[in-house]
Amino acid sequence: MLTDIAQLDTARLAISTGCVRYADLAYLVVTDRKLAKEKVPHSTILSIDGGKVGGIDLHWAVASVAVCHQPQERLIAVGQWGQVRVLGGGENAEEPPIHDGKLDPSHRGPLREVRAVARGRAYAVGTGRQCYLREGPGHWRCIDATAQAADGKPLTDKSFESIDGFSDQEVYAVGWDGEIWGWNGTRWQQFQSPTNVALHKVICAPDGHVYACGKMGVVVKGRGTNWEIVEHAVTEETFWGMAAFEDRIYLSTTHLLYVIDARGLQPFQPAEDPPTSCYHLSAADGVMWSIGFTEVFEMAAHRWTRLL
Repeated sequence: MLTDIAQLDTARLAISTGCVRYADLAYLVVTDRKLAKEKVPHSTILSIDGGKVGGIDLHWAVASVAVCHQPQERLIAVGQWGQVRVLGGGENAEEPPIHDGKLDPSHRGPLREVRAVARGRAYAVGTGRQCYLREGPGHWRCIDATAQAADGKPLTDKSFESIDGFSDQEVYAVGWDGEIWGWNGTRWQQFQSPTNVALHKVICAPDGHVYACGKMGVVVKGRGTNWEIVEHAVTEETFWGMAAFEDRIYLSTTHLLYVIDARGLQPFQPAEDPPTSCYHLSAADGVMWSIGFTEVFEMAAHRWTRLL
């Protein structure tokens, strides 16, 4: 077992995602490169707690993780076919797969993301504009009926890729074809989008705006029915990660970081030890992690530190 994150063998293990829970507690999801090449479903969740590393092996692939605070504070790990693992508060439990009557990911398509809306309950989204709300341990309610086709046919060419919200009554989801949707606690409404390229990440930022990013370097900003492109000529690479941290919006491609500040979208290149492997960003409790396939960095108190 690893005793330090720096011992992680990235020649053998690839990092797929992760999230920060506290300044001294975060999680990484890793996969064995050989098993992945052989298409063997698996994942390992690593907890990095005060420098100590522990691991939990799963026989399914984790699609996304999030720290949720309602109904209890827990790490929720979700698999692409609805599998669920819950960690925290002394709990390490495999919950029943996400299911609501006849509606579940195993019949509708893979899930993409789980997210804590307003640091509260977990929402899971995926292809076919799927969306499920975790109302309690082992209990998920499907809430996507009003985002489905009027004729009831499966939406094989649509997807909710990411979700976030200011509250349970103001939730936003984005996805393929630049789609932007809003949930008011009762029903979904599609908003007119300023782009038709896939959006991979959405965040509801402390500045009161919603930001989304995706293919071809596209970034959009808005709230409610009003949306606009954040104009820039910085990159046309796909954005995969985004986080609000220290009054700025950070974005990541697979190998570079960017930031939105008073000047607009700008490259973010630390003077010392800049990253070459990026992918996901996660911020909480005064720290932000940049989580790449082979590298992990932490930003805290304006200091940039390589962890792996």
